[in-house]
Amino acid sequence: MKKVKAIVIGSVKISKDLFHSIHKLKEIKIVGIITKNKSIINSDFYSLNKEAKKISIKPLISNGRDYEKIIKYVKDSKAEICFCIGWSHLFPQKFLNIFSYGVIGFHPSKIPYNKGRHPIIWTIVLGLTETATSFFLMNSKVDEGKILSQKKIKVSKEDNAKSLYNKISIQACKQIRLFVPDFINGSLKAKKQSSKIGNIWRKRTFDDGVIDWRMNFKAIENLVKALSAPYPGASCLYNGKYYKILKVSKGKKMSNNIEPGKVLNVSKHKITVKCWDYSVNILQHSFSKNPKKGEYLC
Repeated sequence: MKKVKAIVIGSVKISKDLFHSIHKLKEIKIVGIITKNKSIINSDFYSLNKEAKKISIKPLISNGRDYEKIIKYVKDSKAEICFCIGWSHLFPQKFLNIFSYGVIGFHPSKIPYNKGRHPIIWTIVLGLTETATSFFLMNSKVDEGKILSQKKIKVSKEDNAKSLYNKISIQACKQIRLFVPDFINGSLKAKKQSSKIGNIWRKRTFDDGVIDWRMNFKAIENLVKALSAPYPGASCLYNGKYYKILKVSKGKKMSNNIEPGKVLNVSKHKITVKCWDYSVNILQHSFSKNPKKGEYLC
């Protein structure tokens, strides 16, 4: 059987997980890897350097914008297909045109809905009960190519960033082993996305991760879960400095005459703070010195 020569591009943890699934496919021969050595924006950063060494391939270390360098590396490899998994840079059309089979992208949402940035974080922040793992043929726009495979994922009330990330990774790894052989042999028909529906999520800012104690408990809980590991954690302001809030639980229903942000109680295991509708028990945090009862978190 003739194997199709492939390039794998990625620089986050799920890039590694999917790399191993791609490498096991009998239809695919990995001939190149494009990755990064470091990242200041990806909390789940992972370099594919180790994977390259394991299969004796010299990787291209990229900054994501060195397109001519990338194009030369790809052409020298004579790759016929590309898997782009966990890469926050768009490619020009002349890169996409190199591959006879195209460039397969991955996005953890039910595209055409929720395209764009930080899909796992926004899914939990917004309290969605369902997402998906989507593989598609990339074009020069954001997550707009024809869909090759899409599977739904239920988001439970107990899910945080870590558990949802793991669900997505496990399902995507199974998925890629199923649809790629059919795509290679020509029996899989890609489905065009509708241009009349859908949305694109914007890039998250630091302020999006700051707790405003005027929020209700559910919104605060969602924010804390969404920014838990592998992400950097939600923050709150106290005495002019930002501290991480890593785990919370719901306290008591509160009367309206207590201001949001007031510290109601401090014990060895929790700090209790008033939000809009309930008290919030802060169970894990990064305070260097605990706030005192009666003080305020901003």
